[in-house]
Amino acid sequence: MLKGTKRASPKETITREYTGKERAWYKKPREEPRRSSKDKGESYRSVFFGEPKPGETMAIHNHPSAFGLSIHTLPSVLDLKLALSAAPVVGGQIRSHAIAVQNEGQLAGYTVFNFTQKKETPKKNLLAADETTKSERDWLKEYSNLLSNWNKQPFDSKRNFRRALELLKAMGVKIKFTPNKKEGYQFTGHSFAKA
Repeated sequence: MLKGTKRASPKETITREYTGKERAWYKKPREEPRRSSKDKGESYRSVFFGEPKPGETMAIHNHPSAFGLSIHTLPSVLDLKLALSAAPVVGGQIRSHAIAVQNEGQLAGYTVFNFTQKKETPKKNLLAADETTKSERDWLKEYSNLLSNWNKQPFDSKRNFRRALELLKAMGVKIKFTPNKKEGYQFTGHSFAKA
């Protein structure tokens, strides 16, 4: 960034680079986000994080066009796998992960999460027996099933959301939901919505 130029906020960067697909960024404190080198933007289901550069402490990616859908305010199973394989390593530099929940490009809010307990070794595949404990696999399977069945039981979305939060807490995930109040959004207890 040139001296004297205004630094773009994460909100400005994410909104400016909206494509309707998932994208990924890394961020250093007090600097604007840097798009991940492996973020191809080829599929809304795929985010490819490259290696963080020294000093980058936050990984950010978006959930596009997720307005009003409580399932999209939560980390997906892939989000958790990526976070477990990168952030919780002792001495690892990524301290938190943020999901930018978007409504047709407009930022509705952030879901910020991290793991409260650091792991001694990186997890490459949470479902592989040699990489995880049985309790971690059981936990991930229940969380995965809960997300898969979400659309089959839309009337249970508040209850499902509470159960998902219980499962995340049991796995040592600390999570926070921050609405974009400047654009009139609020957190309803299970999704971001216009006030």
